[in-house]
Amino acid sequence: MAPADKPYEELDHTADLRLAIYGKTIESLFVHAADALFDMLVGEVRGPGGTSWTLFIEVDGIEDLLVSWLSELLFQFEVHGRLVARIDRCLIEEALEEEKRGAWRIEAEVRGDVVKQGEYEHRSEIKAVTYHQLSVRPSEDGWRAEVVFDV
Repeated sequence: MAPADKPYEELDHTADLRLAIYGKTIESLFVHAADALFDMLVGEVRGPGGTSWTLFIEVDGIEDLLVSWLSELLFQFEVHGRLVARIDRCLIEEALEEEKRGAWRIEAEVRGDVVKQGEYEHRSEIKAVTYHQLSVRPSEDGWRAEVVFDV
């Protein structure tokens, strides 16, 4: 069950950052996961975002898709300084082609800005998205994921 004020919550973990993330649909789960990542990195992202870009990822398995999605967003932040302000469009589907059975794909239109020096305070230094204790599964209210970030 999601907390009333946020679509995610921090869970106990000895050394790293562990989150439970919730969504009514698989798409909203991935959007909330992106929001949670940037909340942990810099707090609330301000502004509508002046630049948009499209991300397309296809991998085997829904868990791999979540890790790849968050890893790409973390890469965009660390290497290009991009903050995600919002996600205008998000489509997630399981591949139906016989040769790609079991593969999942996401296509998302992401909107954000490049971080300006001193504009945001780093809250957490996230090194990587891990597979440790990773889960993505349907729940009573839609979807639930647990993910651990290496900090």
